[in-house]
Order: sequence, then structure tokens, then C-alpha cells
Amino acid sequence: SVLMTTVKNKNDTLLDEINAREGTVLVFARTQSRTDRVAKFLLSYGVDAGRIHGGRSQAQRVNALESFRAGKIRVLVATDIAA
Repeated sequence: SVLMTTVKNKNDTLLDEINAREGTVLVFARTQSRTDRVAKFLLSYGVDAGRIHGGRSQAQRVNALESFRAGKIRVLVATDIAA
């Protein structure tokens, strides 16, 4: 689904959507830094989140993906290139 929001409310809207859903969630971000900021924001609100992008080591990317598949983390934030 697509939700319209403002830049100011983007993180809060994402958090509301994640909390309204069950199961795992895959979030795509445009840049590596945005991926890091979104994951950090979600972690600060108690959401188990991992991140993958080209700036992470292969081991870090594999670990995040395996944790997501195993259900150890609920949200995986990724750049579209990492997808």
C-alpha cells in the first residue's frame, strides 16, 4: 500500500504502520544513511530492526538477512540496491 505523508511525519507514519501490522516487515529506503536513520529510529521505539545496504560488510548483511528470515528481527530496512 502507499501512504501519503510529509517529510516531517514520515518516521511516525512508518512506526504507526509497523505497529498496526503483524509479522515481519520489509522497508526500503533510498540511501544508505536513510536506511541507518530509519533502523535507529525504530530501535529507539523498541522495534527489532536490522539493516542492509552496500556500506555494510558482507557478514553484516548476511547476519541481518538471516535474523530477518529466522524471525529474530521484525523489520528489515534496506536500500533498493541491496534488495
